[in-house]
Amino acid sequence: MDIPNRITTKVKAKLIEIEGPRGKLNHLNLNFHSHKATSAICTTFSHVKNLIIGVTKGYRYKMCLVCAHFPIDSSVTDRNKSIEIRDFLGEEKVRKVDMLDGVTVVPSKKVKDELVLYREDIELGWYLCNREGKNC
Repeated sequence: MDIPNRITTKVKAKLIEIEGPRGKLNHLNLNFHSHKATSAICTTFSHVKNLIIGVTKGYRYKMCLVCAHFPIDSSVTDRNKSIEIRDFLGEEKVRKVDMLDGVTVVPSKKVKDELVLYREDIELGWYLCNREGKNC
């Protein structure tokens, strides 16, 4: 596997640590001593590749707020670390979703009712979109 020049890697026991211009990520490497070893190695390579992309370029998720009858109003608060959702299904309650560490949320400038999540870890983006959907 080719590793770019700006990336430093460390492997200590079963922990892989990748450090780049955008930050530092680590992942636990699991070993299987059976016929599934080949797929485990390919999975490990995919995780390392995702870590390298995460610390160099980062990842972006786009999430749209869709409504059928009651318009949903959202605002980004706490220095792009949480989202407040108002008028969900016409109710007056304000729902607040806090982002995890390493995730920044920004309202889209081009599209109305669209939120953009920026992060280094690919697994945090889909997790937060799922958590956002369950909160409403």
